[in-house]
Amino acid sequence: MAGIPAARAGVDPALLALAPSDSKLLIGVQVDQVKAVPFGQYLISQIKLDPNGDRALEAAGFDPRRDLTELLVASNGVNNGLLMGRGSFHPEKLSAAASSAGLAGSTYRGVQLLEGKSARNSPSGALAFLDRSTVIAGDSVAIRSAIDRHASAESFSGTLAARARQISSANDIWIASLEPPAEALSGLAHDNQLKPLANVLQSALQLSAGLKFTASDVTLSAEILTRSADDAQQMAALLRLAASLVQSNSSPGSGRGTGPGRGDFGAGSARISTSGPVALLTVSIPEKQLEQLFTPAAQPKRLALLER
Repeated sequence: MAGIPAARAGVDPALLALAPSDSKLLIGVQVDQVKAVPFGQYLISQIKLDPNGDRALEAAGFDPRRDLTELLVASNGVNNGLLMGRGSFHPEKLSAAASSAGLAGSTYRGVQLLEGKSARNSPSGALAFLDRSTVIAGDSVAIRSAIDRHASAESFSGTLAARARQISSANDIWIASLEPPAEALSGLAHDNQLKPLANVLQSALQLSAGLKFTASDVTLSAEILTRSADDAQQMAALLRLAASLVQSNSSPGSGRGTGPGRGDFGAGSARISTSGPVALLTVSIPEKQLEQLFTPAAQPKRLALLER
């Protein structure tokens, strides 16, 4: 990944080894690193559960806001995918809570599975603990295959694995894909201002991106592989256009912003360039402005005259 410096340990090799060999997409979250910075703490503080939800988590002995350290999602673009997690788990409590919720328990190669009910001949949702710090979730077929890979000490290798290790070493939330991003971003085509960007994404072959959290800001880095250097130049030009549109639509006085002091969320700091057939994007957004973006705008006070 050119333009994204290696700086951190990256994705857990043991989690990466559980990914299916035909994976086309990997998404990772270094939860412990996100929780260590102000904006991550702010996001977690916004997760509110009702009393029943809190009681359910207490009974299970697990609170993702506290106990998760890393998440990895793998997908081949066909099936529902596989979720893998690292953290501090209490399998016996979680199993009891799952059983009371109607999940059936079974054992496969010495690993306990908790499976939901499903229609005939269709895989059911399942959950399994490889140990007290590793959980996997997905359909029952994907779970059993992951247990097989774990038992035989298989490794996940190839272009996607190398890309995941590289981008995860510099980011706290990241995505690495071998699939064209056009379908996933097709919603842009419904926005007249961003439709040109949706059109040029048709030339994109692969996408890799990441978010790096620090005490002062959050930085988005992205690489888009296109069909040619000319396509990359066109992509970069439209990315610049999209950045300017975001800036103008969120700035005070635009009529579409969120009010004074709440607009211009880093769009002006976007750095866009190309390297052969690859378009490169980096945007840094101050942490305080991100908090403002996620905080609902205060409603204006009504005039006392109108309240009479």
